Amino acid sequence: MGEVKTLPKSIFHKIIQLQPKLDVFATDIEEILPPNWGAVKGGKRRYNQLLKTGMFAAHHERMLEKRREKSKMERMKLPNQSSFYVCEIEGPKIPSLPLLATLLLTDGYLQKRGLVGYASTDQTLMNIFIDLVRANSEKSPNLLRRSDGRLEAYVFDPKLVEKLLLLSPSYKKSPENLSKKEYLQESQPTVDFLLAQDIKTRICSIRLAMSADGCVTPYRLKKGQLRPRIMLCCANPSLVEGWRKVFWSLGIETWIKGGKKWSGVEGLMVWKRKVIEIFRELGGFVNGVKITRKSPNFAGVEKNVLLDWTLES
Repeated sequence: MGEVKTLPKSIFHKIIQLQPKLDVFATDIEEILPPNWGAVKGGKRRYNQLLKTGMFAAHHERMLEKRREKSKMERMKLPNQSSFYVCEIEGPKIPSLPLLATLLLTDGYLQKRGLVGYASTDQTLMNIFIDLVRANSEKSPNLLRRSDGRLEAYVFDPKLVEKLLLLSPSYKKSPENLSKKEYLQESQPTVDFLLAQDIKTRICSIRLAMSADGCVTPYRLKKGQLRPRIMLCCANPSLVEGWRKVFWSLGIETWIKGGKKWSGVEGLMVWKRKVIEIFRELGGFVNGVKITRKSPNFAGVEKNVLLDWTLES
């Protein structure tokens, strides 16, 4: 047979038990192969790739750091339903699965083996994510807090993963350890599924996306006047173009901002005051979501408070 196929040892012994006369063939065995014979060692391709690009040491240290972080995680009690979910999603009967996909395409992750998770420093966004998981899964999510205060919620639910993959074929938003060319050849994440949703769902989705990955930046004109700019930070070309269509479908004119990110794109920018006012009239950011420590001047301030201040100024 040219070693094309092998016979498991357990089956061979079972056959001899059933037919003792076949025991004579036991003397013809030349070699007993290990159980993983012929299989490619796990991670071999990725390992070689990391070696070629000189990224193995950095990747190894990152994996160790992730293990150290997880070992420091503290299990937290799940919160009650958030007011945003009750009043602005459940009340108006907005479909929750597209909104869950929206959050996953910001600071979340999905593994096809069945894992769905979200990480954030903002308690309000974390509570909303947990509510959306509860609405779409029969399994209860887990909530952890790292030593640095960052929160992470996850649930293992293959059925939920199947439903989410019907909306977007991938939730991987950056190359990670792949080259840009290799990554862009893979299935790309998309928010095109939102274009098929009604206007209430699209409004809620951009509010969640802006609350998670959006920012408001005040700047002064030459005459000293204060003006706001808002931006959705996203470096994935497919997602940026998709979000641009969703924003424009709601009358929010946006422009793609270039930059030094891996893709050459940093996200969507809005600087026209009238357009920013449209976003605010639609609800703006989710109430309670605060600016992170990345901002040296406004960390801890609610995003809507800063938006209102710059518009009024």
